[in-house]
Amino acid sequence: MNNPVYISTGCFTGRINGRDPHLLSRFYHKLDCDGFELMMDEDLYPQIKNIIAEYRALEINIPVFHMNKQTGDLCSTPGKENLEAAAELVKRDSEIALSLGAGRCVFHPWGIPDSDAHPAMLYERMKVLIETGRKYGIELMPENCVCVNHSPLFHLKNALESFDFRATVDCRAAAFHGEVEKTVSTLPVESIGHFHIIDYHGAPGDWTARKDIRQPGEGDIDWNAFFDVLKARGCNASVTMEASHMLSDGVACEVLNRSVEFIRNKLRER
Repeated sequence: MNNPVYISTGCFTGRINGRDPHLLSRFYHKLDCDGFELMMDEDLYPQIKNIIAEYRALEINIPVFHMNKQTGDLCSTPGKENLEAAAELVKRDSEIALSLGAGRCVFHPWGIPDSDAHPAMLYERMKVLIETGRKYGIELMPENCVCVNHSPLFHLKNALESFDFRATVDCRAAAFHGEVEKTVSTLPVESIGHFHIIDYHGAPGDWTARKDIRQPGEGDIDWNAFFDVLKARGCNASVTMEASHMLSDGVACEVLNRSVEFIRNKLRER
């Protein structure tokens, strides 16, 4: 199988270190991965031009860009002005992604407070935003975010009946809904473009378990079954290790590299 394995910058940048974007520049060469998925945050916009210049000068490979999560909140909220705001956010982030050399973007198709309360509206808005990204030469890959009313697999399948796209499958979100194996075995393999690998510990639907971040192999997801399905279906989608382990200063390279190696070993086994 040919599945490149990336690390999300969200694994090591967060509140504890002020979301320091320079951590990537300082430690990228010590992280044993095929590239990075840049997690966009509101705090980064004022300094994004300098950040882009810094990363490009170092030739850091950033093939995937995670758009501002506010896209999901805007998509979920009725009102023409919210769709327009989501489209503007996609345009801005698409330009940033292209400047970084990323041709694919993960985006949240629903969020707080309404979640998936308006399915028909969500599908139409997903289509609009995906088409907006395509105008910029960007592939938007909607993520199977946690839902309140149905399940992410339910919505992805319904949306695929109306238009084509490739989805991002977040294993932790799927585990929260008790549908990890069902997601990777029943979504059309050509409609899976990317994975987020992060473990989950707890019963399906347990909101308190969502706060318990586990490295792959340290939770309840059956990774042998998961990777067996991927290999049986010949799925060559890219993978981002998204399990965070943050320090107030620096990057926990040993922990993150160990998780990347866990993923690579599973891809090689059997």
